[in-house]
Amino acid sequence: MTPSKDKVSGLAGDEIEKLHALEYRVEEIPWSSEIDELNQRLAELGRDRWDCFHLERAFDVNRIYCKRRPKSYLRYIPRVFP
Repeated sequence: MTPSKDKVSGLAGDEIEKLHALEYRVEEIPWSSEIDELNQRLAELGRDRWDCFHLERAFDVNRIYCKRRPKSYLRYIPRVFP
């Protein structure tokens, strides 16, 4: 069985939208955390492909702002044109 034309078209459109989309995440770590704890949390986020671009202190926490591109199969297709 093959998928219907509409289903394939919808899936392709979803993948194309992912090429230009970003996901965002905000993490909070207690302000009193040691630098090693902060480094460890940043390393964990990096392993999950999060790019942490801003850190701020907010009351009693460090707030970390992160972003990443959603996974898309189209990213694995080599570029045809340079």
